[in-house]
Amino acid sequence: MGCLTVPDNSKGKWWCKEPCKHKDCAANREDWEVNNKCGICGKHLTAGQNFFYVEYGKKDKVHAACEWDRIEATEAK
Repeated sequence: MGCLTVPDNSKGKWWCKEPCKHKDCAANREDWEVNNKCGICGKHLTAGQNFFYVEYGKKDKVHAACEWDRIEATEAK
């Protein structure tokens, strides 16, 4: 299982900073500005943090650390 890193768009590198009509920008904006809370702890995912998508092709994400803690707790039982 590989984790990804939350992108830092403070300079507009990954999607346009201003509203636009680019489909890729709209998808990234939705993924990182609308749906950016961890499904385990509920806190926002911020630039530079490692994360996992909950299911392939779904937009739900979790912090990598939260997922690793969840797995360890499950295995400890």
